[in-house]
Amino acid sequence: MIDLRKRVLIKDAKGDVVVAGFVHEVRELKNIIFLILRDSSGFIQVTAKRGSVPDGLFELLRKIKRESVIAVEGNAFQSNIAKLGLEIEPRNVEILCEAVEQPAIEFYKTDLIKTGLDKRLRYRFLDLRNPKVASIFKVQSTICEALDNFFREKGFREVHTSKLVAQATESGANVFPVDYFGRKVFLAQSPQFYKQMLMAAGFEKVFEVGPVFRAEKHHTPRHLCEYISIDFEMSFIKSD
Repeated sequence: MIDLRKRVLIKDAKGDVVVAGFVHEVRELKNIIFLILRDSSGFIQVTAKRGSVPDGLFELLRKIKRESVIAVEGNAFQSNIAKLGLEIEPRNVEILCEAVEQPAIEFYKTDLIKTGLDKRLRYRFLDLRNPKVASIFKVQSTICEALDNFFREKGFREVHTSKLVAQATESGANVFPVDYFGRKVFLAQSPQFYKQMLMAAGFEKVFEVGPVFRAEKHHTPRHLCEYISIDFEMSFIKSD
């Protein structure tokens, strides 16, 4: 059994390592098997040559299906021959979760997604395996990290305000009503009231990155009823 405590991300694979992830592709020639392994950081080519690896390991790799989850222990190195530039010679392979069926939607061709939106949303956990789709979340994470660093460097304190409010916080925008144990409350349109209270409490500089809700009918895909808002408030300023 492979010790997963020694696992590293594929992008950090070098030397004697353990990597794990999804089987993205398997190609078999006469005496060699190329298996592409994918994790959240990237891809690596697993190369097994008949005679260089035990017969049992070679046969195991032949039978592995796409999207099975496996762990690979071996020697990883930069390669000018491998298409991905990173290769690992397996010493041991363990199937952690075998794919019983092939995916219900196509997500391998990142630049050409033929599956309709309804079906993609139904199988969202598969759709998110597409590196191009998953990159949206990487961009979002990077933006949030940059915002967090910026505000903290400026002396702001991060807060997390309630998303259930007793009344609308902004005029001109409809609200989503919620039954709160027999009492009618609403999903917050913004943290404006809370930010102002924090200024009165002497917090001076606060910021929040969180969801807000607007019950507004729309006819475009760019107008969201729920989105992530960037809010900040500060005291002792003068408007010019």
